Amino acid sequence: MDVMTNVVGVLIIVLVMTGITLAQVAKKVIAEMEIVTEEEMKEVKKKAEQAKVKIDPEKIKQEMKKLEQEIKAVPKIERPPVKVNQKLADLEALKAKVEEAKVNRDKEKQQVDTYLSKIEELKKRLAKKPTFVPPPPPETLKMPNPRPMPKEPKLYHFWVTSNSVVSSYADPSFQADFNNTVKQFAKESGLSGPKVELDAERLWDHLNKNFLPKYKDLTINAYGWHPWHGRIALWLNGKNDPTAPPPEDQVKLGSQFYNVLKEIAAKDAQNGVAFFHVAEGGMDNYVRSREVADRLKLNVGWDMRLIPNSQLGDTAWNVVSIDEFEGVKYSRKFDPKATPPPRAAPTPDTRMIKGRAGSALD
Repeated sequence: MDVMTNVVGVLIIVLVMTGITLAQVAKKVIAEMEIVTEEEMKEVKKKAEQAKVKIDPEKIKQEMKKLEQEIKAVPKIERPPVKVNQKLADLEALKAKVEEAKVNRDKEKQQVDTYLSKIEELKKRLAKKPTFVPPPPPETLKMPNPRPMPKEPKLYHFWVTSNSVVSSYADPSFQADFNNTVKQFAKESGLSGPKVELDAERLWDHLNKNFLPKYKDLTINAYGWHPWHGRIALWLNGKNDPTAPPPEDQVKLGSQFYNVLKEIAAKDAQNGVAFFHVAEGGMDNYVRSREVADRLKLNVGWDMRLIPNSQLGDTAWNVVSIDEFEGVKYSRKFDPKATPPPRAAPTPDTRMIKGRAGSALD
């Protein structure tokens, strides 16, 4: 009973509170409502009556019927039935074709990139290529005081390069002396037989001590050997001798060359011939030497030769060599795997030389 009494009391309290809240809300709604006067009310009623007159249901029905008749009068546009007989495209096949096209595109792009890189490489190589400079126009070089060769000439050989005149071949024993020097070295080394292979360094030292000092008239030093062949030969190279005089001094009055020519002219003025072997680029030196011979009234002959030792250019000459002597074949120890460097391009001589070697010159 106590519990029920408490519940009833609570419900009564809630009911009272709800009533109070509703009363407050009603007062608020009434307070916010607009107050309409009697004149305004009459005006609103009048407008409502006028609106009813305008909206006539009968007229609306008539208008609707008229529209329906007009719609029925419009001719129907009949579309011919479309027959879909074409097969639907195979999407997988299309995808495969697209992928194949992509692969081909990538291959072509890679090929184009390769060509472009090659073009760039060729452009770089072309930029490094030296520009061709045309040689100067030919110049006629006329030899001084032409004279015919004697009927029985005795030749004294000279070797002319672009920076030297070698006169040791005026001595006929030069080659024999070289052969005997090499033979003596083989004997001292205890080597004999039909074939003898010599140590290059020891042979070079032997020649420096026992052969080269005898020929001080050499205007340039002996060049020595290369490791790619076993031939025993002496090359004379002016570039390796910093003490060698310039070509003008080598043929001037009082020089070794001048004294040799003077001795030939005094010993055999009629049949003696100073015969010059002119290397590529050595024409200037030959003309100087020829003028000296003319001043001494000595007969002169000449020929133009290519230098076989291409690595030394036109400043070297092979003046003496030995292959077989008194039945013995001589050679040097060398490296069979060694290769010579590329050939040095000779200096072109564009001058026109009138005359023939070994005969009358004009």
